[in-house]
Amino acid sequence: MEIQLAALRDTLGEYLAECIILDDPEWHRGVLGILASRVVDRTGRPAIVMTHEDGHAHGSGRSIAGFHLLDALSAVHEPVSESDAPLFTRFGGHAHAVGFSMPSDRTNLLRERMQRYGVSRLTAEIMTPPLECDAELLLSDLTQSFYDWLTRCEPFGIGNREPIFLTRALTLCAPVRFIKERHICLQLHRPGHTTRISALGWSRTTDWPARCTEMALDTGSLVDVAYRLKAKTNPRFPGLELELVDLRLT
Repeated sequence: MEIQLAALRDTLGEYLAECIILDDPEWHRGVLGILASRVVDRTGRPAIVMTHEDGHAHGSGRSIAGFHLLDALSAVHEPVSESDAPLFTRFGGHAHAVGFSMPSDRTNLLRERMQRYGVSRLTAEIMTPPLECDAELLLSDLTQSFYDWLTRCEPFGIGNREPIFLTRALTLCAPVRFIKERHICLQLHRPGHTTRISALGWSRTTDWPARCTEMALDTGSLVDVAYRLKAKTNPRFPGLELELVDLRLT
């Protein structure tokens, strides 16, 4: 799995098409849905990921709110002329996830038709939806017992979105730490309180280092943060941390 995800990162690069379509015969059919979800998470665009076997392409797609992926496949499937043939040998799914098979030699035709279909439908409003937070919390609310209760709502995914929380007026108690020049780590606390917590910004759809530079963040800056609550993965440093979704000056 890790090898395939690394290959996906190398293939994706700075791909900015309206609907991203990637294919590689080395990718395993069993992980195509996971790979498509990763592309959507990183780019904020619908994504289709395919592999090839015995002259046929097998694909899985994931979408974003406002773009009905099954409707898109239904539209591009239909022949555009009497001499043309239907695009897929089989396909199905729903608004957010699809699967299909097709002859491998029609892969470029899929790209062309999806490009034409998506260019007028994937508007800036769809690709940058307003952020919806599920609750506003204080740092003191972020206890282990609260996190344990939160995990009982898993698994998160389509139809059960992972909660996003908002905490206002937090102070940076140390300079912004940059990780591999792409990600950030903030140390935050509430003035007058002893509770401190780390907030991590992973550069998928947001260029966090650029955001921090633009906002001139430094020790003492006052910020509002939107985040997902996570458990630390390093057993030597147990506890909770924030996964940044958005950030603004208070």
